[in-house]
Order: sequence, then structure tokens, then C-alpha cells
Amino acid sequence: MGNLWNLAKFLFLVIAIVLPTTVRSTDAERRSVHRSAREEAEAVRQLLHRLIPEKADEILIDVDYNLDNRDAFQISTENDKVLISGTRGYTAAAGVYHYLKEYCGCHISWSGNQLRLPTDLPKPIQTLKITFNDKYRYYQNVCTSSYSYVWWTWDRWEKEIDWMALNGINLPLAFTAQEAIYYKVFKEMNFTDHDIEVFFTGPAFLAWNRMGNMQAWVGPLSENWHRNQVELQHKILKRMRDFGMTPVLPAFSGRVVPAFKRNFPNANTTYMNKTWAHFQPPFAFVTFLQPTDSLFQEIGANFLRTYISEFGTNHVYSADLFNEMPPPSSDPNYLQSCSKSLYKSLTTVDPEAVWITQGWMFYSDSDIWQPAQARAFLRAVPLGPFEGRNYEGSTMIGTGLTPEGIETNDIVYELMNEMAWRKGPVDFHEWLEDFARRRYGTDSAKLQLALMYLKRSVYNATDPYPNHGKYILIRRPSLKLTPYVWYSPNDVFVAWDLFVNASDDPILSQSPLYKHDLVDITRQGLQLTMDAMYPKVVQAFRRRNVTVLREISSSILELYDDLDEILASDEHFLLGRWINASLNLARTPLERRQYEYNARNQITLWGPAGELVDYANKQWAGLISNYYKKRWQFFFETLENCIVNRRPFKQADFNKAVYTEVEYKFDMGQEFYSSEPTGNPIEISKRLFEKYKQTDSES
Repeated sequence: MGNLWNLAKFLFLVIAIVLPTTVRSTDAERRSVHRSAREEAEAVRQLLHRLIPEKADEILIDVDYNLDNRDAFQISTENDKVLISGTRGYTAAAGVYHYLKEYCGCHISWSGNQLRLPTDLPKPIQTLKITFNDKYRYYQNVCTSSYSYVWWTWDRWEKEIDWMALNGINLPLAFTAQEAIYYKVFKEMNFTDHDIEVFFTGPAFLAWNRMGNMQAWVGPLSENWHRNQVELQHKILKRMRDFGMTPVLPAFSGRVVPAFKRNFPNANTTYMNKTWAHFQPPFAFVTFLQPTDSLFQEIGANFLRTYISEFGTNHVYSADLFNEMPPPSSDPNYLQSCSKSLYKSLTTVDPEAVWITQGWMFYSDSDIWQPAQARAFLRAVPLGPFEGRNYEGSTMIGTGLTPEGIETNDIVYELMNEMAWRKGPVDFHEWLEDFARRRYGTDSAKLQLALMYLKRSVYNATDPYPNHGKYILIRRPSLKLTPYVWYSPNDVFVAWDLFVNASDDPILSQSPLYKHDLVDITRQGLQLTMDAMYPKVVQAFRRRNVTVLREISSSILELYDDLDEILASDEHFLLGRWINASLNLARTPLERRQYEYNARNQITLWGPAGELVDYANKQWAGLISNYYKKRWQFFFETLENCIVNRRPFKQADFNKAVYTEVEYKFDMGQEFYSSEPTGNPIEISKRLFEKYKQTDSES
């Protein structure tokens, strides 16, 4: 148990609990959904046509369940064509990407693809076979659905599922549309539309409604939303299953509508963590139905039965009873009964059910989840959680990626996905050279060296840093901010210099991925420049020197303009993409206002009164100029007024004022932001490097 405890506490592992049982249910209730080998192979062929239509027919795809007794793919030559075989559709797809990477020098990522194929596809002389280390590759975090996927349509989802398959992921979270099922279940229990409306949050905050952290905030959900999400989920699940994946479906975890006691006065309910993140009523005090109440199993079974009737099942379900919500009691017997009850709500409907719960709660509430409590909760079911692969007595069955948000740091996910099949340590020097060659489509020594500098700096956070993203540049202004840097900023400026100088290569000057990364490293350089400038603001104010304060303030506000300009030159760094995606889902004027407010609030105030202000901050063009810059401008004006009028600066008063004058006004705004990039990122980055390259050394 000690090893398990250390892993759960320090590695944030996803913990899988397998639940065999002798309970019986009908096939109709379970609606088990599986594909044949032929159907999975066809899904991979269709992926090829989406990815490389001009060469798709030159690659043969075969799915053979008997290729190996573990997940594996094989690359060979047959009838003068490339043959890629896999034990499942997703492994064959992983074989496709391996072939494109290793034989053709290609790259596929969230930021874009580099798919310049040779005229004649290379034919392997020898057969290459790669076997995955474990049964499962899990993907997603319960928060990803709100921070990244919330406004997605099928076009974007199709690309994401392709990316999953190409990286061998076979156990993805699939949480879309569960509110439509809850709506049916609660209506059957004679709750009104109003009862349900004041329970669901708006779209951008559903992740935390599902965990029981909050309710009602910027809701309700419209009939249009439910219809759109159900249609989308059918497409998502179909495609995941076409590849042979096992989508992880939602299960009931005890959160019920506020009016629950009206209809069930004898129900055993409580409120956990009444004011999560300082949210206040009516958004707090989420009603939790005790798992020990018989109604819990009844509702849980009804939810699962209704869900399976609509979407089918692959028998794997996710439910987190106490995610950032300390349990009402730490008594091991109570925790064991909770686990058993949830288990029974699943197996009553699906005897083949597998329950997945996150290990995050063991870390976030480690004072409560001591070994005795964890043991009681996890061992209440027939098979317990897995430990590390190499630990004695290990029952580890997989690895996973659980980012709260995605579409950033492609290099990290590329490497982590490869670790699913690699058998030993990676030679980073060799790997980074190969990554640069594939990503940018040319052999650039400058970019390879630049990545080495980034590897030893930004990508070298060897200690657990829990607050990535809390940088001075995007934080609410204060006189007490501290730079959040775990590396030498000079390494980033050296890498920036190398990136800029590499632009003379005609291949790179036309590469969208090079331009994307040039924008990104420029952004990083300006973020660090703000760290260097900020202490001068504090010093000027403490010395009551208005002249110096005005000079440094002017320089910082100019930096925000420069940052906005470089970010606006690439589509991936635009506020307009986020807001316009939300507006595109709306069908009525009211929905347009609701969705836009959802989109703006999540990335700024995160709540009605800034409960989690800046937690989901983004460095996007539009947000920089019309939110972060305006806050700092207001801060500088406040400091100058304090000096002129000989008053002290009071943070609490400033927080209230900047909320009213800047933050709230931005969230309520309706101004248009473009989804199209403007400007030449190479020219802009060159100019900004010359302007700011000495800032770090001077500081």
C-alpha cells in the first residue's frame, strides 16, 4: 500500500478499478458496442484519406487481432506497397504515424502538420514490429471538456480523434452530452424544468458542475444545447469505436438538483465543501445524495440505463465522488460503503462494468486521504488499483495523459505518447534533432540548438511546480508579485535569437509550424521581459518618483502592444477563435449573449466576483490589448494618483476598482475579435528581438 500511496500522491495517476460481478442484465440494457477487424481497418483507411489523400491508396491497412497478444503494430512491404498491420484500429493508426515519422520525416500536432511526402513512398526492407508496454493509454482530464472542447463542432472533434488514434490512445474520456441524460432522469423524478435549470451551469463551466463544485453559474442549458451535444456525442462515440477505442463514459456521482428534498424529503443529503473556490449561493451548496442512501443506487442505475439506451456502452465508466470535495466523513467504513454503493449502481445495469476514478483527490486532499482511508475506498471492490509497472506485485495496466487544457506544448505530448511503447530512456539530443527535422521539414542546426536551450530551461521543471501560468504578465496587478521562473531566462533569449536567424532558410520561411513556434518563443521572451521590468515599477512607487514611474509604465504598455501584435500573426493565438466558436453554436440572441459571456468569463474572472481570477488565463491577441493591458494601465494610473495625492496604495481597494472598471466591463463586452491572423510573424519577431534582446541582461 505504501508504494501505491506514494504514486497516487506524487504522480497524479489515474486509478482504474475493475469491477467483476455476478449480477445479470439483458443485452438490450447494456447495448454493448464493438467493431469488427474489417471495420476498424476501414476507419484507418479513411483516416489516411483525410491525412494524405494523394498517397492514401499506396498504403495497405490490416487489422489482425491475432498479430500479437498485446497491442502492437507492424510495418512491412507487400506487393510493392507499404503494409501497416495492427492488433486494433488504433494500433494500426499508430503504425501509420510511426511510418510517416520515421520513414517520411513527417509531423502531426495540434499546431499543424508537416506532411511533405517523398514522390515514392519508402518501402521497408525489413519488417518492423513495435509492441506497446501496457494495455491502456488513457487520455483527457475531466476539466478538458470545459477548458478546450466546450465550443468544438464535429470538424474539430474529428481531427482530435484522429490525433488520438495516430498516437495509440485507446481509453479516451467521452463526457459530452451527459446533461441531456440527466435532464431525462430528473424529469422522470417529477422535477420541473426550473428545478433543473438552476442546477446546470453554462457550457464553459460544466466540468465543475459535474464534479459538484458549483451549480447554476451562467446557465441554464437550452434545448438547442442538449440537441447539439447529443448529436455530437453520437459522432464522437461512433468514431472512437470505429478505431477500436474504449470510450470512458460518465456515471452518476451523487450530485442532484437543489430541489431534491422537496420531492424526496427523507433522502439522506448533505453539502460538501459548501463554498468551493469561495463561490456563494446560489452557485454554491451543491446537494450531494449520500451513496449510502438507497436512492443513490436507484438514480445511478437509471442514469446508466438511460445513457446506454441512447449511446451504447463499452463497459468503462468514470465517476469521482470526492474530487476537490472532502467527504462528509473520513471514517474508513463510511468511505468503503460509498465505494461499494457506486460500484453496485454500475453493475446493476452492466455486469461487465469497469470503474475509473481519478487519483487527484488523494493529492488535493492528502490530509484526509491517509493510507487507511485510501485503502478502504479503493479495496471496497474485488480488484484494487494498479501501482507502478516495476513495483513488486504490480497490477498496472496503463499510462495516461491528463491535461486540464490542450493545444499547447506539442513537443511534450509527442514525447509522452512515444513512451507508451519505448522500452528504455530517450537520448534527448538525438530525439530533439529528429523532432526539429520532422516538425519543420528541414535539417536546421539553428533550430535543433534552440530546442536544446529550451529543453534545459523552460522544459526542465524537474520539481513539482503547481502554478504554471501565474506569470506577472497576466496576473491582476499588485506591488507584491514575484516572477515565476525555474530556469535561466537567458536560455530563452538565446533560443529566440536562433529561431529568428533560422528564418533565412527558404523552407522555414514558408513553414506554418516554424512561424507558430517563432510566435510562441517571442511571446515567451516578452513574458520574461515583463518580469525584468516589473521591479522597476515597485521601486519607482516606493521612492515616490512619478517621472520614473511614467517612463517604466509607458515601456510596459508598449510591450503589451508589441505582444498583441506578434500573437495576432498566428491563428492559434487569437481571442477571436475562442469567442467566435462560442457564438457559432448559438441559435438565438439570448444564447449568443450567454455563450459569449461564458467564453469571456472563464478565461478572465472565472466566476461572478473573480473567485478564480486568471486561473484559465490565455496569452491571446485581443485579450492582451483589451484586458491585461487595460488592467496594468489602470494600475499605473492608480499608483500615480497615490503618489500625487500622498496616499498609500491599498490592494483591496484596487481589486474592487479594477474589477468594476476593467474586468467586469470586458466580460460584459460584445466587441468583435477576428479569427484571422494579421501581419508577418517573421518580420515582427525580428523587430521585437532587436528591441528587447538586451532587457534580460540589463536586469
